Amino acid sequence: PGEYILETPITLTAEDSGTIGSPTILMSQQPGTVWLSGAKPMKANQVEKGRWQFTLPHGTDRAIERSGGQFFVNSKRAILARYPDEGHYLFIDSADETSDDASKKRFFVTSKDAGEIEHLIENNRDRVQLRAFHSWTTSEHRISKITGNNSSIEVTPPSKWPFLSAGRSQRFYIQNIPLALNTPREWITTSTGIDYIPTPPDEKIGPEKS
Repeated sequence: PGEYILETPITLTAEDSGTIGSPTILMSQQPGTVWLSGAKPMKANQVEKGRWQFTLPHGTDRAIERSGGQFFVNSKRAILARYPDEGHYLFIDSADETSDDASKKRFFVTSKDAGEIEHLIENNRDRVQLRAFHSWTTSEHRISKITGNNSSIEVTPPSKWPFLSAGRSQRFYIQNIPLALNTPREWITTSTGIDYIPTPPDEKIGPEKS
């Protein structure tokens, strides 16, 4: 039992498979008592304005600013700063029906939503991710163009399915936005590391032990 931080990936080859009569089985003696993690442990090194600040481990690829990645605090996955906040969504008003290709990469929202999105992503468009919900899955895109005068949003890569193809209501949100960091359990990468807004349980534990 216990927690094991892996410095390198576990590699299994055909030689590790055992035999038909005696196959190799990897399991803990007591189910649920072993945790293997490839994450890099971090400690908060500064607390400022209600935020914990972490320095990225040496050698961390700075592409994480664009990709987002995953961040866990006290064994719980934190939320990459998003708009609207978790539990709330934006809705597609209508899709571009001029062609099949257009319906997979361009849709319309209300002028209010378009204005708010444009403000939030103004200086960070290259890192912002748009996640759209479909009937049984989600798709992730970059915003290639937003036009305020007709409230249209163009995304790349195109969706596999036309927007609103499964009905007249489709949710989406945008994430990895520095200006959207405003709610406990949210995080964002910065030029110097990671900023995180702690939850009340986090505060009880303290940054030095998280």
